[in-house]
Parts: sequence; C-alpha cells; structure tokens
Amino acid sequence: MKRSAIVLVCALLVSGSAFAQKSAIDEANKKMSSNDFAGARQAIQPALTNPETKDHAEAWFVAGKNEFKDYDAMLGQKSIGAAVNELDMANAVYNGYNYFQKGLKLDSIPEVDKKTGEPKRDKEGKIKVKTKYSKDMASTLGGHFGDVTEMASVYYNNKQFKKAYELWDAFVAISKNPEFKAPVIADTIIGQIQFFQALAAWQDNDNHKAITSFKNALANNYDKKEVYDYLISNYANLGPEGEAGVIETAKAALPKYGKEDSQYISVIINDCINRNDYATANSLLDDAIKAEPGNAELYNVKGAVCEAQNNIEEATKWFEKAIELKPDYAKGQFDVGRMYYNKAVETGNSFPSNLTVNEIRRKTALEVTPLYEKALPHLQKAVDLDPESDSYKRALDNVKYQLNQE
Repeated sequence: MKRSAIVLVCALLVSGSAFAQKSAIDEANKKMSSNDFAGARQAIQPALTNPETKDHAEAWFVAGKNEFKDYDAMLGQKSIGAAVNELDMANAVYNGYNYFQKGLKLDSIPEVDKKTGEPKRDKEGKIKVKTKYSKDMASTLGGHFGDVTEMASVYYNNKQFKKAYELWDAFVAISKNPEFKAPVIADTIIGQIQFFQALAAWQDNDNHKAITSFKNALANNYDKKEVYDYLISNYANLGPEGEAGVIETAKAALPKYGKEDSQYISVIINDCINRNDYATANSLLDDAIKAEPGNAELYNVKGAVCEAQNNIEEATKWFEKAIELKPDYAKGQFDVGRMYYNKAVETGNSFPSNLTVNEIRRKTALEVTPLYEKALPHLQKAVDLDPESDSYKRALDNVKYQLNQE
C-alpha cells in the first residue's frame, strides 16, 4: 500500500471517530429533548472520554444541561406530591455543576489574530476570549443557586459528607462570581454555609478542611460560640500541630464568650503555665475574677496556677473557694479531695526511716488518716456528680483502700 493511502486511511479513521462522538452529542440532545434523561446520560458518556471530544466545551455543556433538566423534572414531580429519590436529585445537581465547571474552562478560548497568530487583547491588555456555551451554563447555575445548598443538605443528612462539603463549596463559589448572577446574600449567610461546610469536613474526619471552613465562617461574621468550640476541637485533633491554633482560637473567643464559658481562659492559662509565665496567668485570672466574682471555675483555675507554682496551701484555698460557690462542681470537688489525698501521701512518705512499726502506726493515725478522711467526701461527691470519670473513681478507690473501706 502506498504511503499516501495509509495517511488517507488514518485520516478517515480519525474523522470517523470524531463523527461518532459528534453523533453521541446529537443523540444525547435528542434523548434529552424527549425527557429521556437516563438515555441522554448514557449517550453522552463516550464524548466525555474520547480524545476527539473530551476537550470540547459542547460535550460538557450537554452533559451538565441534561443533569439540571433531570433535576428540574424531579423537582416538578416532587412539587405535586409524587415520590422522588432525593439522592438522585442531589446527584443531578452535583454532576451538573461539575460538568459545567469543566465546560466553562474549555469554553473560554483565546481569540487569535489570523495575521500574527498572537492572542488578541483588549484596551486593558487582557487576552480576549470567545465563548459559545458559557452564558447558558452561568445562567443555569445562577438559577439553581438555592438548589445547590439544599442538595448539599440532602447529602449531609445521608452521611455523604464529602459531596456535601463540595456542594456547599459550589454554593459559595457561585455566590462570589458575578457572571452567574445569583441573588446577593449577606456575608453572615455565606458564613453560615461555610459553617455547615466545616461540619461536613469534620464529619468526614478531615480536620484541615474543617479548620479552613470554620475560619472562613468567622471571617464572614458568622461568629457564634459553636464555631469557636468546633474550631478548638479540630485543632486539638491535630495533636502538637494544632496547639497554637487552639490557643489562638481561645484568645479570640475569650472577649466574646469568656463570661459564658471558662474553657477559653483555661486554655490560655494552661499555655501560660507550660511557659512558666505565672505572672501573666495570675494577672489574667485576677482580672477575670474581678469581673466575675461568682464564677467557680475561675477560682479553680487560680488554684491550678498556685499548684503549678508548688504553693499547695494556697491552691487548696482556691479550690475550696470554688466548691463553696458551686458545691455541685465535680472538678472542684475532685481537686479539693486530690489536695488532701496528695498531702496524706506526702506526709506518710516524710516519716523518718528509723521509726518503729508502732510509731509509724501512731503517726499515721494522727497525721495521715485524718487527711484521707478529709479527702473522702470530696472524692465521693465528685464521683456522684460525674460517675463516668475513671480518674475520679480511681482516686476514690485509693482513699477507701487507705481507710480500709473497700
């Protein structure tokens, strides 16, 4: 066979392949026009993968258009009380959005000067682009703006958290792009959507994505207490990597919600203790106690600072002040009991080594046992208030053992 004949055969094969894929697009359009969305979906698939058409915007435009038309049909059925599968609706929106994203990128083709072969530029020096399907795709996405977040909720409720995250991300992207002409919504609404998005990432065990979305929610003025709490939790899940984030978030939350929840100042104080910065810790606590003299948790944290400085007697006074203000404060009761328990152990260990057995028994009865007896009711109270705490139970069992009350 002549070389020219081989070239001709190859050209015919390529042309035939392109024709076949164009036929696939035409077939998908035909089925879509008769509301055979499943048939159109099947017909268009080869055009999305074939090298001759997969880089053409038309294939992705038709695929996305079919998904949104299918969604609209299901929505119409739902509106008249017919049974529809909401996951099918969510999948249609999800797939339609992703098809259009691919199509929008491919549809932006730079205009080329036929004489020079260089891209044409506008007065500002930007490259001119021409589009064929972008306007329709943008209009469709803007028209389904509310459906995107609604279907994200469907995914979330069905525990498909990754897709829920992606659809809420799509909602935010559409809202920020003026080409889609979506309704203008307040930053706080965007922030709330980003909060939902963060919850989806958190449920999907992706702490990094969750942290980014929680911070985005705060940046858009959705600064409810739960955002800070979830953000602290996700940073904490990162271990040492997230320690700085925990502290940073606690500092941001303290002025807004410090009076409502003492965990924020506790985090900050613990950081001060770890850095041996007791002056700052005490200053922060003194100011906080002055502002909230009835907050038992603050007195308890003050006791922890004193304990960290080995001022045990002063620590015990602060712990006792905490349970005086709030008798049903389990942590406070435990800390008071713990102080007496530790003092009993320390006292027993301090006995001279040359004492006789009888002398040890006598000193134990006079100096150690009373301390265990003081610890007992506080530890028992802590266990009664928080029976799930293993540390409280262990401490109570140890005291009962020392008092022969097992």
